[in-house]
Amino acid sequence: MTDKEKELVNLIKKYAEAYKNLEDFQRDNKSIIPIGDQKTGCIGEFIGKKILEEKFNTKLSFISNPSNKGYDIKYQNKYYQIKTISEFRNKNESESKKKTSQINIQFNQDKCLTGVLIIVLEKTLLDGHYYFINDIIKLINLKKGLKKFTISKFFLEKHFTRFPI
Repeated sequence: MTDKEKELVNLIKKYAEAYKNLEDFQRDNKSIIPIGDQKTGCIGEFIGKKILEEKFNTKLSFISNPSNKGYDIKYQNKYYQIKTISEFRNKNESESKKKTSQINIQFNQDKCLTGVLIIVLEKTLLDGHYYFINDIIKLINLKKGLKKFTISKFFLEKHFTRFPI
């Protein structure tokens, strides 16, 4: 094995250990950070929950079904989804390609999102900024009536206010 291959194997071992530690923490602390294998998204949801708790001045809980495709947090019969964009994406990639996973505005026949919180994480995974979109009608109009879509950083910066984490 070459020196570079050995270095890679060492890095993989460190990554696996950190991944396992975070996974164990998630399993034991579901009220703090949701369970999931997309760790960057889980970290974004942890940060997003803290932001919403501050905005609403109350303790919040993640939904009990982590595979729910519609929302992450329910507060006073309002539904909020938290999405994360990471700066770990290819640095040569244009800002328009750095985007969220799909957002589904109407996730049930009679239920629609009230708001979307998009966390943009720097490579520290704790710093960055966010966009709180609570005007869903404006968002749908900007997306030309679509009810399922992704949102790019470029789109966010053009249409919404950015806040520091």
